[in-house]
Amino acid sequence: MGFHAIEAKLFGAKQTDVQQETDALIFHLEDLYVKVQHLQLLPQRLLNGMARLAYEIGESKADGGESSFSGTSLNDMRNNVDGIKVAYQTIFAGAFDSRDPKRAAAIREKIEQLKALVDVSDLKKLEPEKLRIAGEGQIVVLQTAAPTIGLRSPSLEEIVQ
Repeated sequence: MGFHAIEAKLFGAKQTDVQQETDALIFHLEDLYVKVQHLQLLPQRLLNGMARLAYEIGESKADGGESSFSGTSLNDMRNNVDGIKVAYQTIFAGAFDSRDPKRAAAIREKIEQLKALVDVSDLKKLEPEKLRIAGEGQIVVLQTAAPTIGLRSPSLEEIVQ
């Protein structure tokens, strides 16, 4: 149970009896907070996460997304692109810049392309096909660049799980 269960009831079914879902969400957030305190952020997992976010943006969120009832899908996509960018800049940029500046530039270019595509005023102004292509392009550039810094290429199976 999470936000989407609450969202579906409130905005989809127009119901206000969401106490059980709200309690479950609070419990899961508290549990997540405890787990994050002891989480090892491994570069391979972060790279896989970046690829997964690019996939989600292009494949599932472009058509109305995971928050279609509340209308927050566009913000979800923007936040996902920001997450990709922060992870890249914080963890990977230095390694790619020093080992393969051309690939580093390609990764940054794909991130900016995704950012530009979700920088629209309304979900209806998204171009789903362009977003899918850009998401796939981000995945491909991450896959081809990963060995440059000693990581495995994120596989599609890892991305969609």
